[in-house]
Amino acid sequence: MAWALGRIGPKASSAIDALALALKDPKQGVRTRAALAIGLLGSSASQEAASSLAEVALLDENPGVRGHAAQALSKLYQNR
Repeated sequence: MAWALGRIGPKASSAIDALALALKDPKQGVRTRAALAIGLLGSSASQEAASSLAEVALLDENPGVRGHAAQALSKLYQNR
């Protein structure tokens, strides 16, 4: 679901809060997909979502999740 929302783009901006919450999910796959979806939302992502994404990029226990979050954060700011 997170990936689909990201693919929709700015029209899915109402889902950003749910995606930010998904960044804290215990399952690494959920966190990864949420991070990538936020990155795909681009400039419609809130500052709070970007902050949550940065936190995941720096502190997540899983290196793969950290990498995907960093990639998504890069895309997020590239689109601003």
